[in-house]
Amino acid sequence: MGTVRAEGFFDALDLVPQITLALHVDSPTKYNVIFANSAFKEQVSRFTDVSKECFWKDHFDESSEEVRQNISEVISSGNDKTLLSKIICSPNETFPTQQLFRWRLRNHADKQLVIITGERHMPELDSEEKNELEGLRDYFDNGPIAMHWLTGEGNVLWANKTELQTLGYTKEEYFGKPILKFCAPCEEDLVLKIFKQLGSGNTIQDVPVKFLKKNGDPVHLLVDSNVKYHADGSFHHTRCFIRDDTKRIKLDAVCRYVEQILGFLGHNVRNPLTTLLHFQDDLLTQTFDSHHGPLLADAIERLRTTTDETMLFQDIELMEKLTSVPTVREELDKVSLKRSDILSRVLPDKQTLKAKSAYFDSASTGDAESVGSSDQSKASASSKEATLDHYFNNKLHTVFTFDPPQSQEKQSVCSGASIDSLEFTRVLHVDDEKMIQIVSKHMFRKSFPHIPVVDYADDGLEALKMFKCNKPDYYDCILMDLVMPNMNGFDAAKALREAGYKGPIIAVSANASKEQRHKAVAMGMDDFVAKPFDKISINAAFDKISLRLNPPGPPRKKRAMSDSA
Repeated sequence: MGTVRAEGFFDALDLVPQITLALHVDSPTKYNVIFANSAFKEQVSRFTDVSKECFWKDHFDESSEEVRQNISEVISSGNDKTLLSKIICSPNETFPTQQLFRWRLRNHADKQLVIITGERHMPELDSEEKNELEGLRDYFDNGPIAMHWLTGEGNVLWANKTELQTLGYTKEEYFGKPILKFCAPCEEDLVLKIFKQLGSGNTIQDVPVKFLKKNGDPVHLLVDSNVKYHADGSFHHTRCFIRDDTKRIKLDAVCRYVEQILGFLGHNVRNPLTTLLHFQDDLLTQTFDSHHGPLLADAIERLRTTTDETMLFQDIELMEKLTSVPTVREELDKVSLKRSDILSRVLPDKQTLKAKSAYFDSASTGDAESVGSSDQSKASASSKEATLDHYFNNKLHTVFTFDPPQSQEKQSVCSGASIDSLEFTRVLHVDDEKMIQIVSKHMFRKSFPHIPVVDYADDGLEALKMFKCNKPDYYDCILMDLVMPNMNGFDAAKALREAGYKGPIIAVSANASKEQRHKAVAMGMDDFVAKPFDKISINAAFDKISLRLNPPGPPRKKRAMSDSA
């Protein structure tokens, strides 16, 4: 067909009110669409690339093979054919719906073209049915959640107004284009991986992807998607829902900042506080003016309680809580409560709260679970349940433990075990703070005289060298700070395990968050003691290690911990 004639012919087809397609024929099984008229663009889609092989399946869906078979018959026989078939229509780029059409297929005179025309084959909708159809389209086109469909090749088949507004594109700029064009360059591999997951029949949920707005600004989105398949099981189109994830990303940044502040407080406040608390008895026995002694005692207590309240943000996993509230300020206001209220919110149901007093009578059995006021602790060291407010209102340095309910059988086994059956004779304490080392030396000398050897290392690298310079079982236990120069505690624990150390490693750190505890275990540590530590918390950790490493046996008389520290 001559060029001028072809142009005039297609101009005429463009005026036909029915949907019209022109196919160029190479053989009965090989042909491609070379023209779609204005009616097709208005009733089906303006942005469909009709020349692509996927056009038939994308729009004719289940009936695509029937349509293609009839086209082959028309090419072979030269006879016209008619058939009924559904096609997916998105008039004016509204939500796509399937509609039934009557199609007429006929050969052009020169047998190089097949002309397909289609008109809607359905009774005229009454007003109620039209309203229902329009309501369905309005639901998807104007819904508050951004949605789009992608073809099997990753091109945008349809998107609603919310998605276009989120990214700032028009329909002409967005429809029919590869979705990768609108993703941040760094996300290309992720998007391809998502397509692979979807193509394997999987559903994805809450996958974070960074898109680019028309003005170039990045926008963080969460994607949920699955796939609609053709009758033969091949990929038809995705069903994607996207939500703006910017607030969560910003909130995560705030949470990381808060965590850095808490880490700073932990390292620069709790280490000195460990020293102050350890020597507070010595300080309070000095000669003071009648007013100065109580003032110093009150200042020490206020510093300790304030630090404990600050670090509770880690213990109650504030980072996770913040993600469920509108603003950080609102959550900070919520946790501006007395400590008893905060602990009450995190104390699991049916658990027993016990406290370990910082003072013990010389006649005490050494049980670390003594409770009550200072007068009570002088009388005896006994364990009993008590209210949270009781402990927060007295001035004792109290360490709280939560004992989960156990079966009677488990309780009897634990009560018969000897927690002191594991004797430590050589301990390595790793900490870069000299003041912590001084406190540790004083504590072990006075409170743990049965441990004759306590060595010290300034960082994880030095600890590893000291271990390698001795027999593998030389140290019975290692106390490990986590934040240190040269080699931190996590890497040191991992290196020690790889080097053959099989004894217990106890993390001793100011950062007592759940994340840090889990990481410590993952790196090969056995327990965790939060700073400020004291003889009670260290002894409790030793007891837990003993219970874990020693099989239950008959009760033995427990060794009393010295109270001279």
